[in-house]
This record gives sequence, structure tokens and C-alpha cells, in this order.
Amino acid sequence: MSFKRELGLLSATSLGIGGILGAGIFVLSGVAISEAGPAAILSFVIGALLSLMIGFSYITLSKAFPGEGGAYYYAAKSYSHRYSFLTGWIYFGAWIIASGYVTLGFGEYVHSMTGLPAIPVGVALIVVLTGMNLLGVKISGWFQTALIVAELVLLVLVFGAGLPHINIGNFHPILPNGLHPMLSASLLGFLSLTGWDVIAVASKEIKNANKNVPLSIFASIMVVSVVYIALVFVMVGLYPYQSYTGNAAPVVMAVSKVFGNHISTILVGCIVSIALVATTNSFIMVTSRTLHALSSNTGFPRFLSWTSNIGVPWVSILVVNLLKTIVLILGNLGLYTGGTGFLYLVSFILTLLCLPPFNRSFPIRVKRIYQILTVLSVLLSLFVLVNNTKEGTIYGVLWVLIGLVLYSIWGKAIS
Repeated sequence: MSFKRELGLLSATSLGIGGILGAGIFVLSGVAISEAGPAAILSFVIGALLSLMIGFSYITLSKAFPGEGGAYYYAAKSYSHRYSFLTGWIYFGAWIIASGYVTLGFGEYVHSMTGLPAIPVGVALIVVLTGMNLLGVKISGWFQTALIVAELVLLVLVFGAGLPHINIGNFHPILPNGLHPMLSASLLGFLSLTGWDVIAVASKEIKNANKNVPLSIFASIMVVSVVYIALVFVMVGLYPYQSYTGNAAPVVMAVSKVFGNHISTILVGCIVSIALVATTNSFIMVTSRTLHALSSNTGFPRFLSWTSNIGVPWVSILVVNLLKTIVLILGNLGLYTGGTGFLYLVSFILTLLCLPPFNRSFPIRVKRIYQILTVLSVLLSLFVLVNNTKEGTIYGVLWVLIGLVLYSIWGKAIS
């Protein structure tokens, strides 16, 4: 049974914002500030520019292949079966490993507020959202929109309350540790602003996809970029950058200067909890649909593509959430961020290569300026990629090798 188109523009945008607005800013912002100093603001600007440039490329792809389901399908329409398989596999791995620091981050924040153990809390979140997604995309879409509205209202409140407490002296010198840490931290900025491509993956379930997919991609990137850069600005202004070193809850520390320790812990805990629930919900969408695509169009076991009578890929939802639970229990934040960064950038590069000037058989005409943006996006992605951690790179390479082995087993089965 095929998917039902039940997501409108608002729901699709909320899905994209939810994919971005999560653990990145609340977990990684402190790391970026401690490494780059006040220049972390520039790191997030670079990350935003890269995300926006790649977003424009995805918009072009969504117009060329309207209603198709994201990176795997774009690669399948452009190149060989092996190319599309590896693109889908790498993309799938990026999102599975990303779920590690999202659900772990949720558990840690709940632990800081209640004392409950982090991993069981993360597992409980996965179980609840699995049940909701099994009820259908319409219900999970409504839930997602409500979460995002509440999240944005609270973040605007924090930003407005923090501005009067900013110390301008904290912004000098702008590059206390030099240029390289700022560039290295741009990977964290970029990771914090990824996730909007869940919209492309959900294209088969979005109404009027030819119009709503491009609009929702652009809107989600712009909204979250502004929010993130503003929040990092306030965080830098409230405390000297050295204060964020080794701090597991950097936003709580920053907001405590405005609202006091008790209120700030509750306020940020609510914000983070909402954000990470929304992100986890988006991740369930993207991973289950990607696995569904791989099993529908490759030699993966066919039962993984089974859908219910209401168009829900229930088997892939159960399988990916089992994998997410395993990743959560094995918890390794350094591996998760580095591994996600490597695989995510590689999947982006493979997807961008489906566009002109790299793909001369592209079905629609693309203006020269957009072709230049595509080339710049690939080059900038490669630049950020080489600044990845050694641990993350090793994980990413191993995941790619596993994909090649799986292709040799299952890919040839339908060649």
C-alpha cells in the first residue's frame, strides 16, 4: 500500500524545524563556544550558510523529481543502482547514529531535572513515539506542529530576557584560539543546523509536494538559523567563553544568569525536552522511510517495506527504533557527533553530485548561479569533512564498507 499525502505546508515545515531544532544547539553549542570562543557565532553562521546552500540544491532536486522521497530516490533517478544504494545506506547510517545523541541528550536533561536515569528515559521516549508514529503520519504531524510552536515561543522568551544582561567585553578577542578552532567548530554549527532534509524524505506524504517541499525546506532552515545564531550570541555575551568548557548543560548555565538556577533549570529543561522530543519524532520519520525505500527498491528483505492499511511502514518503524535503542544504550557522544558529521556530509555530497554541472542528464534546466552554488556546496562540504574527528571518520568509513558488503549480497539479487 502506498503512503497517504496528509502533511500540509505548516506540518511539513514543523517536521523540518523539528529535525533541526534539537540536541545540536543544547548539547553542541557549549563545545563550539569553548573551542572557538566568541567566534563560535561565526562558526554557526558558516554552518547556516552551508545548510542553506545545500538546501537550495535540494529544492532544485525536489522540483526535478516532485513527490520523490529524498536522497535515495534522487540518486536512483540520476545514476546507477549501486550509487543509489550507497547513498541511501550512508544517509540511513547518519540518521541512526544521530539518534544516539538526541535521545541521550533528552535523557540527560530529564535526569538533571528529576534524577531519573538517562538511558531508561531515552528508551521510554523511543517507545512512546514509536506507538504514536504507528498510528499514522497525520497524528504525528499534528503533534509535531504543537511541539514546534511551543518551542519557538520559549526560545524567543529566553533571547529577549537575556539581551539586557549581555557583557560586551565577553566578545573580545573574537578569535582567542585562532582561526582553525573557529573553522573546526563550523562542523558543530553545521550539525546543529541539519535535519531539514527530513522534508524531502517525507515528500510522498506531503500535499502539493511540488510547491510545499521547496517552501518548507527554505522556511525551516531560515527560522532555525536565526534562532540558533541569536541564542549563541546571547550565550557568548552572558559568560566568558572559558566558562563553557566541559559543561554538559551550557544553555542551563547561560539562562541561570537571567532567571536564577532553579527557574532556569526548569525553563531550559522544558525547552530541551520539547525540542528533543520533536527531533526524535522527525528522526523516526526519516529513518523508517529510508529503510522502507531501501527494502522496496533493493535486495533488502521485502518484509521491511510492509505497510499497514493506513499507509504506515510499520515494520521499518519497529526495526529502526530497535536500532535507535541499541545506539542509545551504547552511548558515546564523541562517536555520535563525529560519525553523524562524516556520514551526513558524505550523503550530502553524493546527493549534490546528482545536480548540474555534475549530472549532464538532469531533467530540468538549472540556472548557472545555482550550478555555482552546487559546486561551492560540494567544496565547502569537503572542507568541513576534513576537519572531522578521527573517531568519527573511522566509524563513517566502516559504515560505508559494511554497505558495500551488503550490496554485494543483496544488491546483486535484483540486478
